Parts: sequence; structure tokens; C-alpha cells
Amino acid sequence: MEHLVTFCCNPIFTTSCLKDWEKFGRKNFLTKCKEGGMAGSVKLFTDLVLKLINGEGKIDILAKLVPELFKIFGGNGSFESDLLDSLWLIDSSVADINSESVRDRFYRLIEILKNHVNPALIMERFCEETLENLSFIQSKQQFQTRYVRTKTRLFFKQQKFNLLREENEGYAKLITELCQIKSTASMEAVMVQIRSLIGYFDLDPNRVLDLILDVCEFRVICTRNLFS
Repeated sequence: MEHLVTFCCNPIFTTSCLKDWEKFGRKNFLTKCKEGGMAGSVKLFTDLVLKLINGEGKIDILAKLVPELFKIFGGNGSFESDLLDSLWLIDSSVADINSESVRDRFYRLIEILKNHVNPALIMERFCEETLENLSFIQSKQQFQTRYVRTKTRLFFKQQKFNLLREENEGYAKLITELCQIKSTASMEAVMVQIRSLIGYFDLDPNRVLDLILDVCEFRVICTRNLFS
């Protein structure tokens, strides 16, 4: 975990705040956040998180700190997103660390934070193991299985189209449309009509392209302007 702490932008300041957090540390931290603006606050908060999951200070201090930060910067919609982006980077590193105590502290930290941010953003960013520990998903294995199935259905499953041998009315209208193309016709107008026929009759796009090329081959003079 020590290698993560080396990424702190201002480790000395963060450590000094944690040493006397209740007396002046919290106040100094918030003052520094206000001076640094939204970007500076995200960096300071990231430093604080790295220190806390490394065992420096109590995780519970975030219960009061996080609402105060959102009170200051909550009006800026990107603050929440930027904050979770920084925690996503830490989450990616924590997942590879063989330290149960570090992971437990990180999960406790996110448990506090999740009450103040959009749950959908947490679901977008954190890994399955973290989401399972935070009870956002029931099982990491089930989630991965459903993810693969959904991805396959959306991107790899062959969509059923109306083939030429099934319903030829749409293809007949397509051929008629292609054969009536004038030499002055524009590509935009022709494509609008072709898309309309594909959508209405569920025509197979590959077969449509084949017919377009066949017609263009036999009606070179009338269709050459479409490709110029």
C-alpha cells in the first residue's frame, strides 16, 4: 500500500491535518479546499483517502467531512463525477493489493460516501468485487454472467431480417425504386427512400446492398452521379 501513498499531491499537509483533526485539522483541510477550488479539493480528498486506507486516521471522520464538501461544491455537477473518478483509480489499485485490512478500510470509506452520491455513478465506476461488498450486487459471479449474456445479446446476436425468399414485396419496391433513379437524383434523397423501405419491410441490409450494386452495374449512366 505504501506505493499508493507516494501518489499523494500534498502528503505533508494531509498528515498534519490528520494528526489533530478534531482541533484544527478539519478546519484547515476545508479552508485549503475552498482556496484550491473544485479541482484542488478533489486532489486533497484523494490524498486524504490514500492516507486513511493506509491506516493514518479514522475513516469515521468522513461522515462529517463529505457533507461539508458537497455543501461547498455540490452546486457544480462535475464535482461528484470527478470525486468518484479519483476513487475509481484507487479502487482499481486496491483490488490488486493483498491486504485485507486495506480493502476493508476502503470499503468502509465508500460505505460512508455512497449515502451522498448517485448510486448509478458508483455502479458505473467500481469493480464487481467492490460492488458486491457494498451490497450493490448480490454476487460477483452472477453479475459477470449476466453482463456477458447482455453484451452478447446486444452486440453479437444475429438479428432476424426479412430475406428475399420470405417476403418479396419490399424487395420488389426496392428494385422499382432503384430502377427509377434519374441521372440528376441526389444520394441523400435515394438513401432516405432506401432506409425507409429497409425499416418498413425489415429487409436484410446485406441483400439490399447486393441489389443496389446489381442495379448500379446495369444502369451505370443513371447511377454514376450517386457515387460522384
